[in-house]
Amino acid sequence: MQAEPLATAPTRLATELDRCPSGMDEILPPFVLGSLDEDGDRLRLTTDSLGIGRLFELRTRWGWVWSNRPEAALAFAGEPYRMDEVAWAHNAVADEVFGHSSPYQGVRLVDAGTTITWDGHAQRLAAVSRDPVTSWSIPGAPGELSASMDAAVDSLTTVAASIGHLFPGTPTVALTRGRDSRLVAAAFLAAGTDITLTTHDALPEDLAVARDLIATLTDPPEHRVKHVASGDVAPPKAWAAIPNANAWHDYAEGLRPYSYLHYRAPRHLDIPRPPTIGRAGGEVAHGFFYLAGRDILENLPPAEMISRFTDGILRRYHRVAGPRPAAVALVRERIRTSLFDIAAHGYDDFTVLDLFYLRQRLRRWGTTGERPGTISPLIAPAFIRACIGLTPEQRQANLLHRELTRRLVPQWADAPYYPAEYAGTTTTRTPIAPRIIRVADATDRDAVNSLVHDPTTWESVLRPEVVRQLWADSLAGHTDAREERVLRAMIWRAAFSDRLHLLDGRAVRQRPHIPWTPQSELIPPPHTSVTGAPQAERSERSDTAPGGTSPTDPDVRSRTGPLATAARRAARSCAWTRLRNTPIGDPVKAVARRARRHGLKI
Repeated sequence: MQAEPLATAPTRLATELDRCPSGMDEILPPFVLGSLDEDGDRLRLTTDSLGIGRLFELRTRWGWVWSNRPEAALAFAGEPYRMDEVAWAHNAVADEVFGHSSPYQGVRLVDAGTTITWDGHAQRLAAVSRDPVTSWSIPGAPGELSASMDAAVDSLTTVAASIGHLFPGTPTVALTRGRDSRLVAAAFLAAGTDITLTTHDALPEDLAVARDLIATLTDPPEHRVKHVASGDVAPPKAWAAIPNANAWHDYAEGLRPYSYLHYRAPRHLDIPRPPTIGRAGGEVAHGFFYLAGRDILENLPPAEMISRFTDGILRRYHRVAGPRPAAVALVRERIRTSLFDIAAHGYDDFTVLDLFYLRQRLRRWGTTGERPGTISPLIAPAFIRACIGLTPEQRQANLLHRELTRRLVPQWADAPYYPAEYAGTTTTRTPIAPRIIRVADATDRDAVNSLVHDPTTWESVLRPEVVRQLWADSLAGHTDAREERVLRAMIWRAAFSDRLHLLDGRAVRQRPHIPWTPQSELIPPPHTSVTGAPQAERSERSDTAPGGTSPTDPDVRSRTGPLATAARRAARSCAWTRLRNTPIGDPVKAVARRARRHGLKI
């Protein structure tokens, strides 16, 4: 079949979708399609089936504004730039925004699979949405997994082949131990698209597995090895926290997660050449939000099962008691409502969690829709439909990834996946723990210290006493990655607040300059526990050790007796390895951190 010329393809596509709206299910997201019939005074806007392409809407006193950039919508409407407090409460807890909220007050994200039509002659606005949760699967219906796999293979190879025709240059595809990277690479190899495979050497196991996989190919593509310093070998490059946050907000208008704080923002939104090949979407096929005890949870009454799901998802987002309880409550209710809505469509098992990932995290946390030229084959509708058709058991067994890989590159199908399947197969070496990149490592430590001590721009969603304690712990090198999230959230929000003042022509608050000094690490009590269950925010620190001895007494700080010895043994045990990242392990780790701060060597 002759391909439509690029010059006329958008017009032809708009016509076809007008005639058959379900045709959007055959198009790889992200996209937003707009068509204007000037003679008929008719505007039509369509979002992709997963809602990854970004379309924002703003209602004014005189009408509606739509844009793929929220700041552009506000500028066109002449509306003030204000922070959406609900969205930023979400961000403080979860590092993402839920539902239709945006970082800007009054600006709303249009839903997935939505067609908006404005008829100027009739002065009528109509909006119709198609939810993939209800339109792509019928819970409990007999599965046709083989047919859906065939469709997924055809879609993945079609996407891979089309990239070679649409974009100049040779795309680079990452290859690691992971499931998603292997499947994406297999799709390009099966399609015969010229690619360059790349693997970094920070984790030796990644490089070893990639080389083993490539060695099985009869005509392997070029393989480049990128040198990245391992976490315990070299420190990260110097970075400045507040300038980085400002640059990211300039680039992404508050839509990037604060996880990117220590990275340098791109300078522009131009299309990358060659295109960036991503792996987003594969999580829907392997249980990203799954909890332990599936057999027990799936047999609970529906309301209790959803309550346990809500707790599990919230615990994944929120492990440190830095956000205010009101912000946590907002996120909890949003998660609970979304899960109940999914379950109401007939889903009664762990598939509810996969569909929550599809509806929420895939479209709100990821960056695939940020600019053209970022291609993620695993968000192809045919692949997602196959994911939805799996049972939870099949997801946990990596069935879809393994079987699709078998059809694309058979010799790769049975190689084990990271992490669990690699136990004892490729190496006995203990994996390197990633280096914790702390905010206290930033080169603008004085500016961050000043921000910590002036909570005006962030105290509505974060607890100042906890932030100050975490800052002291970060300076002392005692924080873990979860605790560092609270400090990143503080900087992210404060930088966005300053940006809104600049956009609105208002004066940016001049914070008192409080340079950091070594004494800043010793912030006195009161101290509030910074780790615990989402609903538990309590004070657990005592100013004195048992017997009235101060924790800062040298005799206590240097204690290495039986208690410390037993703690070290427990930390190396198999039981602790299984429990450390569970709700049981969290309070134990909190006690251990406090003990280390008091000088106990464990």
